[in-house]
Amino acid sequence: MALQGCQNAPSWLTRYTAKSYDANRPLTEQRWETVQSILQASPSSVNAQWTHFYVVDSEKAKDRIEPALHVFNRRRVRNASHWIIFTVPLHPTRRHFRAVLRKEIQDGRYPRVQEYQRGLDRSRRFFTRYHEKECQDFVQWATQQAYLAAGFFVGAIAPLGIDSTYLEGVYFDKLDQRLDLAKYNQRSVLMIAVGHASTRDPNAQKPKSRLSREQLFTKVVGS
Repeated sequence: MALQGCQNAPSWLTRYTAKSYDANRPLTEQRWETVQSILQASPSSVNAQWTHFYVVDSEKAKDRIEPALHVFNRRRVRNASHWIIFTVPLHPTRRHFRAVLRKEIQDGRYPRVQEYQRGLDRSRRFFTRYHEKECQDFVQWATQQAYLAAGFFVGAIAPLGIDSTYLEGVYFDKLDQRLDLAKYNQRSVLMIAVGHASTRDPNAQKPKSRLSREQLFTKVVGS
């Protein structure tokens, strides 16, 4: 199960990071379709949708990627149904901007008013140019969008009984080489394993531990 403790507890109190998966319970095609739908719907700043997802779902593919994982992570996620690699562009491209705007218009996101559409496109390009040229932190900014997508994703799949594991224990330079990502103007920034946790998962019964609200919250008052 993706939820710990009381069956009626909300997912945000019970979702945990799986440390062991059941190799005999891969995701069904229907469940994998749901996973893809959630990833596709993940949010991003100015709807730029920089994150691209590489899917690892076979033993041969895992063999190819596994050397890029830290040793302590290999045993934990080898039996997961899928590994999902989150990548972001090294540089923004006009082609991507055009694709996003075209899809927004196609989906009816905005009125079919050409000047309005041009304004939205200019706004997206402005924020991107700001990070690329002025702040010179485009990859970092795009990576933040990948983490935004990842947080949305793991929170959405937990109530469905799908377990997940954030994988930051990765040699990303090695992973980039194994996938030849530079050739595609991409950089790997995060991996998530998904599937069904083993009944022997040592992390399943541990309660959450978080700082108190007094330590986490500060109320802002007027001047």
